Amino acid sequence: MKTGEYKVKFNYTILRGFIDAFGLVMTLLIYQTTYAYYDKFIHPDQVINNVYPNGVPLDRWILGGIVPLIALAVLVFSVVYMFIPHKSRTLMIAADNAQKYYDNLMIANSLLRILALMALWDYTYISQSNLLYAGESWFSLQTVLDIVVGALVVYFMYGRLKAIAKPVDKKKKAERKSAADEETTLAKVKIVKDDDTIMRS
Repeated sequence: MKTGEYKVKFNYTILRGFIDAFGLVMTLLIYQTTYAYYDKFIHPDQVINNVYPNGVPLDRWILGGIVPLIALAVLVFSVVYMFIPHKSRTLMIAADNAQKYYDNLMIANSLLRILALMALWDYTYISQSNLLYAGESWFSLQTVLDIVVGALVVYFMYGRLKAIAKPVDKKKKAERKSAADEETTLAKVKIVKDDDTIMRS
């Protein structure tokens, strides 16, 4: 099957600006929490000295950075996701809907990034508090809500994408026998970055 290519602009709307600004705030909070965590090890207070009279074990240093590293990986992936090729095997993307499809896909990406960072910030605090001396509960209502809201974002955004790019008719697709018919199938579409910051689908 031939993969179609359609040029779309790399739009950055005010809405995405607000969403990404909030995501940046969450990233800074994760960094601030982690900085405070390691600062207590470097400059221990009396409570830390009482809990770890022989010094803070190495595993506390390592384990305290796991969740922040996961958050960093999520942030990097969500940014890279904006520029890697995208394709759909279930939706018919054409020249007249490729721009709208891409814009909505990127809004979903920004929203899911925020929810993931909110959950990871919560567990950064919980895990680091438990590694220090506090007995925080590992259950987080905020994380549960983040997962629920994330599932709703995926559900409603996919519904919006289906309204923009109609689902592929599998019966008609199966009936197509000739190479010419296969070439006109718009089920697989990529969005890639050109040198002039124009996106191609």
